[in-house]
Amino acid sequence: MGQRVPLSSIWTNRALDPDDDISKLAEHINDSGLQVPILVSSDYILIDGLRRLKAVASLDQTTIEVVAVNLFDQAMAWIKRAREHGVEARPLVPRRIAELYAACRPLMNLSRSLKMRGVQYGTGVRVGGRPSFLDAIGLESESYLQAVTQIYRMAERDDDKGRWARDMLPLVDNETVSPYMALDYVRRRTEKGNVVKLEEQRLVVMNTRAALTGILYSLRQLGPLDPELNRDTEGLIDDLRRMRRTLHQLINRLTKEQTQ
Repeated sequence: MGQRVPLSSIWTNRALDPDDDISKLAEHINDSGLQVPILVSSDYILIDGLRRLKAVASLDQTTIEVVAVNLFDQAMAWIKRAREHGVEARPLVPRRIAELYAACRPLMNLSRSLKMRGVQYGTGVRVGGRPSFLDAIGLESESYLQAVTQIYRMAERDDDKGRWARDMLPLVDNETVSPYMALDYVRRRTEKGNVVKLEEQRLVVMNTRAALTGILYSLRQLGPLDPELNRDTEGLIDDLRRMRRTLHQLINRLTKEQTQ
């Protein structure tokens, strides 16, 4: 099984959710003991078992049984066991999936490095990775895992993408929106076009101005309208004229930058 270590030797920066009641789990551990040891890395960083750790701490115990692993396959076997046999186990919400996957990535990389030593590339050997993780936590979709981890990694950034991603995380956590929808939301608000060369940008703006000119010409062909509709149409024409003037100014600036 595992080994007993002091609670103080285990490091984690995670905290329980405010509404997470561990009293029943603590009561069960007090009566029957810890059925599944918590999972830590070889240097005692917590990988899985935060609720069990906090429950044991609430009982004023000073030690806890752990399984220390240094390879990805070992970690997957214990995570699967905890999901299948853990007492008071809660469903894995997107945030927890992202945290667990991030904690396992170093083990995944180390396992891949060790197993590929002496193995020729191109033999079709697949080592560890997302499929093994999916099997351990009971998910079916590799794309879902990829979307979850991507939106949470994006939220760690300091740019606009990070800001929009952080706004979406509460909705992803309570499953109001899917991680796919959250990623699409962030992309639509932050990604710009791929036209970056000055001459290409100038041509795009010129084409846009030409399109506006065509719209203005079409609107001017309208005959007499209802007075209210006529006012709306005139207002629209004025807005389009202002837009066309702005585009004309932008064309001049782009032309000036080209010649410098």
